[in-house]
Amino acid sequence: MKTEQPLPAIAGKSMTPCVRNCCLDEQDICLGCFRSLNEILTWRAASEAEKQATLERCRHRQQQRISKTAEPASKLKG
Repeated sequence: MKTEQPLPAIAGKSMTPCVRNCCLDEQDICLGCFRSLNEILTWRAASEAEKQATLERCRHRQQQRISKTAEPASKLKG
């Protein structure tokens, strides 16, 4: 099973969280970087504050996905 990689950050400047593993889920969230399709398309034009907010949302989505996949199979069937 693939382990999730931490999202990149450089002091004072946000690097793209892209990990070149692009695959959108049914909500148009990338399974590689956890950005929405809109966040991916607007990244280059986003301000530093907008990028930081996007990265925070990505971290939250990543944690949600990790939590969801860590649930026992019996809970998922119930």
